[in-house]
Amino acid sequence: MSTVKFKDEEYPVRWDFSAIKRTLPLFDLRFMTEVEKLEEKMAKEFPADAICPFLHNIVRSGMRYTGDEREVPTLDDIERAVDDDMNLITRAVEAIYQSATAVGTAKAVGTAKAVKVKKKAPTSKP
Repeated sequence: MSTVKFKDEEYPVRWDFSAIKRTLPLFDLRFMTEVEKLEEKMAKEFPADAICPFLHNIVRSGMRYTGDEREVPTLDDIERAVDDDMNLITRAVEAIYQSATAVGTAKAVGTAKAVKVKKKAPTSKP
C-alpha cells in the first residue's frame, strides 16, 4: 500500500471506485466510462480547486481499505499540508500510480495463471 506523509504522519492512499466516484464531478464528469478522460484531464489540466478534494478522496479510500481508524484529515488539514509542501500533490499522484501499477501487474499475473490450457482429447492409437 502506497502512502503520503503530511502532518508528520503517513497516510495510505488508494485509487479505487470510491475515490474515482468522488473525483469525477471535480472534473465535470459523471460516468464510470469516463475514467480514461478523467486520467487524461488529471495529467493535463488539473483544476486548482480539485487538488485538495482529490487528495482527501484518495486518503479516505486508503484509510478505509487498510482499516485505519484515525480521523480522515479534513480538507483544511490537506490544504495546510499542500501550503507547507506543494510536492505533496506530486507524491500523492506518484503513490497512486505505483499502487495502480502494482495492482495491474498482479491482475495480469493472476489472469495469466487463470488461463486454462486445452488438453488434447485422448486417442485410441498408441
